[in-house]
Amino acid sequence: MNRPRPFPLGTWSTCLLILFLLAVALPAQLLPKKDYRNFETPQQHPVEVATLGTGEGAQDVLLICNTPDNSVEIRQVNSPWGLIQRVRTGLGPVTVRWFPELGRFFTCDFDGDSVTTVALNLVNGQPVATLQRIDYVGDEPSDIGISPDGLTATITLSSRSAVTLRMASNMAAVIPEFILQAPNPNNPNLPLAMKAPRALRMLPDGRAFILNFMGGADHVSLPGFRKYDMDLYYHDVSLPATPGAIGGMGTTNQAMAINADANKMIVVGSKARNLDAVGVANVKALPLGFVESWLWVVDITAGQVPSVAAEAPPAVTPAPLFRSINLNRDYSLASTTPLPRPQRISRPLDVLIIDDANAPSGIGRVVVTGFQSNKVSLLKPDATKAGGWAVSQVTIPVTTGYSVAGPSGVAYSPRATDPSTPMTPGLLFVRDHLSNSLSIINPNGTTPTHVMTLPLGNDPTPTEIRTGRRFLYDANFTSGNAMVACESCHIFGRTDALPWDLGDLNMGAAIQQGFHDQNGFSLQNPPPPGQTFLPNFPTEKGPMVTQTLQGLVNFRVNDAAQFLLTNAPYHWRGDKADFTDFNEAFVNLQGMPNIGTSGDPKGLTDADMRAYRSFVFTIVHPPNPEQPLNRRPTGSLTGSSGPTGSLGGMKTFHEGNAVNGRSCVDCHQLPDGSTNTSTLQFSVPKTISMSGAQAHPFETAAIRNVRQRESALHSDFTANITHMVGSNGLLHSGDPLFIGVDASINTFIQTVFPFSPQDLNNVVEFVRSFDTGVGPVVGFPWTVDPTNIPAADAAASILETEVLEANAEGAAYVRAGGQEKGYWFDVTTSPPAWREEGTNTLISRTQLLNSGSGTDSVVILIATPLGASRRWASATGVRTPISDTANPPAAANLLAMAPNTFHEQIFNFTGNLHWPNPPVGSSIWALRHLQNAVLQPPQIWGVTSRHHEPPRRFRVSGDNIRPGAKLLLGMNTYLSPPANPLAVIELDLYPTRYTDGNGKQIWETRQELDGTMTMVLLNGGPYRQEVVDVFLRTPMANPSLLNPAQWNNPTPTNPTSGYHPTIWNEDGTIGPSMGNWQRLTVQDVR
Repeated sequence: MNRPRPFPLGTWSTCLLILFLLAVALPAQLLPKKDYRNFETPQQHPVEVATLGTGEGAQDVLLICNTPDNSVEIRQVNSPWGLIQRVRTGLGPVTVRWFPELGRFFTCDFDGDSVTTVALNLVNGQPVATLQRIDYVGDEPSDIGISPDGLTATITLSSRSAVTLRMASNMAAVIPEFILQAPNPNNPNLPLAMKAPRALRMLPDGRAFILNFMGGADHVSLPGFRKYDMDLYYHDVSLPATPGAIGGMGTTNQAMAINADANKMIVVGSKARNLDAVGVANVKALPLGFVESWLWVVDITAGQVPSVAAEAPPAVTPAPLFRSINLNRDYSLASTTPLPRPQRISRPLDVLIIDDANAPSGIGRVVVTGFQSNKVSLLKPDATKAGGWAVSQVTIPVTTGYSVAGPSGVAYSPRATDPSTPMTPGLLFVRDHLSNSLSIINPNGTTPTHVMTLPLGNDPTPTEIRTGRRFLYDANFTSGNAMVACESCHIFGRTDALPWDLGDLNMGAAIQQGFHDQNGFSLQNPPPPGQTFLPNFPTEKGPMVTQTLQGLVNFRVNDAAQFLLTNAPYHWRGDKADFTDFNEAFVNLQGMPNIGTSGDPKGLTDADMRAYRSFVFTIVHPPNPEQPLNRRPTGSLTGSSGPTGSLGGMKTFHEGNAVNGRSCVDCHQLPDGSTNTSTLQFSVPKTISMSGAQAHPFETAAIRNVRQRESALHSDFTANITHMVGSNGLLHSGDPLFIGVDASINTFIQTVFPFSPQDLNNVVEFVRSFDTGVGPVVGFPWTVDPTNIPAADAAASILETEVLEANAEGAAYVRAGGQEKGYWFDVTTSPPAWREEGTNTLISRTQLLNSGSGTDSVVILIATPLGASRRWASATGVRTPISDTANPPAAANLLAMAPNTFHEQIFNFTGNLHWPNPPVGSSIWALRHLQNAVLQPPQIWGVTSRHHEPPRRFRVSGDNIRPGAKLLLGMNTYLSPPANPLAVIELDLYPTRYTDGNGKQIWETRQELDGTMTMVLLNGGPYRQEVVDVFLRTPMANPSLLNPAQWNNPTPTNPTSGYHPTIWNEDGTIGPSMGNWQRLTVQDVR
């Protein structure tokens, strides 16, 4: 723990005064937002033109996914492009598709694992949309197609390597999951399957095509057993061997368009050059960027296996038409040379064909959105141009209040007109994801023009996200060549799952105190016997797989207190002590000018880097689809044949002797699955100097969401592999040591650890169901069938139970007799009831479910992230502030911290605690001594026995706490009198079903502290030097100096010991606690 700067607010009374004045000065809507959970959702096909009616009465309307607002906006295609109607959807709509033969459009709701069905008709000449249903379909639905007979829907499930087949009328499952597989040319016994199927097109002749978002590459450097190149899946009944798949395109395949003759496909995506250069300097020097932007042409003539056109020949005119091209290459030159900087485009995200019967193959223009470039390119087949394409571009402006546009989708209306050229119809509509806006482009004439950019109706994303995204996504600003950005590898804040060799020969970063953790290295010189002195990280680090930016902190809090919930240091080896240390990569990898020094290179200013950090820290893991909806482990600790299920796995994870006497949890501490220390070392070949190998320290890898990097599929919890879905395994280098050891979490656990077969299966199940910090029920919808109210009642019961446990919130859409209302489940009433948003009207569950039984009626339930239910229930997407300034919060009482429902059983685990002699210098040594200190008399902190420690949430009770409240928890920094500055942790509060000893409702935080940090606070907090020394295992560490009885135990003679809770309601009212400073305690159960 690096000691942070104290929060300099003077005395506590001064702090309260400042907070009070701040609260009364700011309107409620300017208080820090807590209703938006940032999954950094990837859009797929977010805009569509729907044609309603036929003949002269036909009219076009725009359908636009407003992803952060959980809605579709229906807008006019002509000036002023006004909003016709807003329609709620499931969480995170990323695709909208219109099917005129059904009179419906569907959205794929990536965050909600659902599909939304909306009827769209002309009523008296006006478009009218009617929300019909929202249905669960499987994890991460990305695109949808309808069979030629209109009966079934096919939906791609990005994280499941599959599609699901559903009845188009009601989304009832026909085939819940169908794995998209193809023969493996290198291993006939292990078929390939798509890692991440997203883009989908189904043709009237019955053919179907699906793009693999993570397509892999058939690189010459890969051994046969690691080769994975599966880009396009096809189904064509006229072929003897169907379905099938082809490769030869990108490591990332984003979108496709098909011409009217259905014999040409245009695919856009990216091709990573991760295996073509060694060392960061050589990677930076790759002439067309280390991740290239491509347009591929695919011949899809019916009855023939699809084939990818070769790259256009350079320096050849006339050029052959319809060849694949690197969008940034200058094909007029024989050498590999980039286009002039103003013409470059980065990360093509969508593609569209403007049909022209008089053009070659009927392709008049190909339109490509440059996500990282704030550009749209229009390409016209033209043999007189080098490469065979004539290219023009339009720049998309960044709207006020945002830092980057991010054009992500495009649609075309041949009927829409530019007011400045009304006699020439045809407009392009570009969805700008990162500025939540719509841009209109006139593609007509010799030079396309930007007509207008207008904001969408509602954007709940906080300012830190809007301003910080530029540093992740903007290739123009953050790279020297305008062809790459951080997001080129950290795709939508995630991972490309590819290894990159970014080493160098410079002096490595200094290793922080407390990082070496039983890894064989030491900061002491001379080192203890059997250890090696290692003060700096080696820099020839070899290939390392890109890590996700999700969950860099366990939970977001205010910057001053974020160190309490951080997962720093970062990188596989932990060589970045703080996120701001990545500033050098903007210079050394991305080629920005150095505004720092040669020893401390910087591409961004310190202020910009802090803004980047604030944004990145908002990115969270999604709910775990392999965790039970009730957020409780499966199985039992007392089965007749021993512990079973994920609960049994949790027990073995904590108590089993996994490696050299250590349990899994000794290295993989909850909640994220890492101690954030180096618990092991690997020998890494020196790939630059080619002078042998060197031992490197490695940080324990986190376990949350590890499935996104797996290269194998399984049908159970054993090591049996059913399909190969990638080239790279779970270890740092990505090398799956013989396609078995680290291909997946199954193979790793089953191969490495010495447990019984049942215990191994249990541990696999536990790790696969690892809690991500977001309740697994979040996003789950239920459309009420009025003929089956018992089923709806059961679904509502599950939802309400999770709300009562502060695992999620619940909202409902009701249309009764054509009248729409929104409700949210209000836990603060007695008994809890469904409240109509913006009113004081309460109804029971029974009343709610029966609301959908009449004509033109429906009831849809949905689980939202904590804090978001009122926003979803609102007709506008903007929640109504709950205000009662006459009754500010009061009598705040700090209660015992408690685990969430998934971790509640951990207190039962008492084996392998390493006490009374924990390994000296280890993180376990620190945890056990901190725990032991609060086990000593007077035992007033709630720790009553020695056991493994779960993550815990803060809890309070009090008067007049209302939804939207925050807990401001003050910590003493112990600076010398007369000043007594405080550090304040800002935490989000949610009501629960529990009450305190006085019958007052208990509120608890979304944020959870890990077990070690909880013990730090029980011992007086991170500003006590003796606590810091023990936590970091410094040479000065002396557990006998720990004194929680003095520093976490307020008394008349020591009144500022402990912690100070204050409640801040969203109406700006603020309330002091009933007892000022209070003791922080814990409990083991809910």
